[in-house]
Amino acid sequence: MNTQKNLRKNILNKINKGDLKMKPKIYFTARTLIIWTIISVTVVTMAFFVSFSIFSIRESSRLFLLGFGSMGVWTFFVTFPWFLLVLEIILLIVVDILLKHFKFAYKTPFIYLILSTAIFVMFISIFISSTPIHETLYQEVIEQRLPALDIIYKDAKQPPIKEGVLRGIITRVDDDMFTIYSDDKDKDKDDGLWDIFISQGQLKYISSTINVGDFVVTACRQKADGRCYLYGLKILDLPKMK
Repeated sequence: MNTQKNLRKNILNKINKGDLKMKPKIYFTARTLIIWTIISVTVVTMAFFVSFSIFSIRESSRLFLLGFGSMGVWTFFVTFPWFLLVLEIILLIVVDILLKHFKFAYKTPFIYLILSTAIFVMFISIFISSTPIHETLYQEVIEQRLPALDIIYKDAKQPPIKEGVLRGIITRVDDDMFTIYSDDKDKDKDDGLWDIFISQGQLKYISSTINVGDFVVTACRQKADGRCYLYGLKILDLPKMK
């Protein structure tokens, strides 16, 4: 009790001497509003980036790589949007540091705060993913009506062709190869004709599986002879014309 009285007395003395200055209530109100605004904007931004990553991975057919064996899993790992993941982690930490300014979160262990915030962001991301916002923005960019978002959306649907992942309609089937034609009307780098070669061990299975006119996503590995040999294939439904 005496300790509290002494502390109060010392504080009052410092205030009277001008060592401490009382701040008006509006200062704390404005400070709280600013912090909450920053938190809200950051959380929405995080959710938008997460839902965009989901959109890009799904629409670029990279998700199918997980069913193409160890090579497919490795290619998925290599082509994963790691930059966005690192950005998400940084923003998540920033949000939780700001939340520590509030009484309800001050005593909460930081790891619990991060987990609960991450779960909240995921729920918002799932909601955003259920809307056509990314498809709409993508089409706006392709039709050159939103050049500011070009760097984000232009290649959002493009398979990682540098890693041998291609998508298109089969136009020719030969003894040890087939050709696919890609033209998804988005003017990206995967448009054109691609020859995919089939190894001896896959010939029997592949030749009885594919037909001219099939719409497929394929994954192939470049060999020393310059040919790209198939290691993964999935027949898809033909895309709807827009």
